[in-house]
Amino acid sequence: MGFNTESWPYKLGRTTLGKKHRRKPENYAAQSVIRYYGVSLTFLKKFYMDIMEGELAKDIRLVVAMDDLADDVKIGCTMKVERQPYRTSKVRKPGKAYVPGRRDNVFQDFEENQVEEKPRTEWTTADVCDFVIFPRCLQFDCFYLDFLDDSQKSDKPFEGVFVCQARQSRFSDLVLCLEEHFDYEDVFIWIDIFCAHQPKLTRSSGEERKQLESLLAHGLHTAIRLFDKSVVFFDSWKKPKPLSRAWCIWEIFGAALSKKPLEVALLPTEKQLFLDALIEDKESATKAIMNIKPKLATCFKESDRKMIHNAVEGEVGWSKLKQVVVEQLLNWMINSAEEACLQAEARLDTTGTNGMKETMLLFKSTGRLMNENARFDDALKIYKTCFDLCKALYGDVSHPDTAHVLLGMADVYVNQGENAKAREKYEESYELFYNVHGDETHPDIADALKGLAQS
Repeated sequence: MGFNTESWPYKLGRTTLGKKHRRKPENYAAQSVIRYYGVSLTFLKKFYMDIMEGELAKDIRLVVAMDDLADDVKIGCTMKVERQPYRTSKVRKPGKAYVPGRRDNVFQDFEENQVEEKPRTEWTTADVCDFVIFPRCLQFDCFYLDFLDDSQKSDKPFEGVFVCQARQSRFSDLVLCLEEHFDYEDVFIWIDIFCAHQPKLTRSSGEERKQLESLLAHGLHTAIRLFDKSVVFFDSWKKPKPLSRAWCIWEIFGAALSKKPLEVALLPTEKQLFLDALIEDKESATKAIMNIKPKLATCFKESDRKMIHNAVEGEVGWSKLKQVVVEQLLNWMINSAEEACLQAEARLDTTGTNGMKETMLLFKSTGRLMNENARFDDALKIYKTCFDLCKALYGDVSHPDTAHVLLGMADVYVNQGENAKAREKYEESYELFYNVHGDETHPDIADALKGLAQS
């Protein structure tokens, strides 16, 4: 991958934002630190494979500290080995490692038994930025975009997809997930490690830093609105790292303000775990989203955290930000569940009951999720299909699954103000529950009676 000097567009008079969208205080920061030109997914995959196969960063060895080696090198810190320790069969001499973030570039001494090898498959996006992208951009004082030829990047700003991701996630997961999410189509994606001037981003000071902070705190949301859509990468459905990172929360909020759908990219294995959790316990499936605490989200730099806090408190407040972010992510969750329902229904063997119970349980959980989030018409449609699946599974036999579906339909009718229809469904559910349990004190029967009393 050669250094393409002909494609360098970083003259002082040029900005990544068109005149229509500029704000004067942000011009210099925009043109010198951020460019809103995406990279192609084809390039991203090649870049990833070049790292995995050693074509890129072939001499780089990363290790993880197994002990606290210094005040700023704690257990788990990733370092780049600068000099391979001399080894014999009996002797291991100490080595030195580069620690990202140290302004004075003091190397860290270590013994081999104090560190553990970090294989390339475990490198995080932060590792790729710190040890592959940053040194190269520092050497030539440029963006990584400047190393790319025209076929590897978009030729106009804001083309394609804005990608929100937490740098602490594995880089391999990010690439493979985006590849699967876009169904292997070649799209342009904006990822900060390629599209920001990493040396200036981390080392700016004085007036340049103030302009940069203005751009990131305010202009970023303007930029996000101009992309075709936004995608957030979740490394895990249960504890997604982006929901604990202040920058990601701020970006998700910006995507919500754009009034465009926010897509969530999950690995196929994580998608299935999410659907399994939805079937087994709806509460746990939504817990990660409902319980986010944006104000406690962290940043690598304390100055960035303060900047985001000031922007939130000065513009919207934490309660409103959480409300908007949660609403956006719940919409994604509901849409994902609905899509899974349609796919499961299409796979059903209509001549038997193979997979039918799992499909019915997925429909039932999805109906409840929709009802609780005011998607009443969609919930009713899902519940009606679920009721048909129950009839196919159990026939006219009284079964608690059928009764729970009727109870869910009744709850939807109440929310729609259709009390007569709600009462009819509560009565039907009560009858089935009573046939199953035969005890007026059973919680299921109590739920049906409570609904009757309130409808």
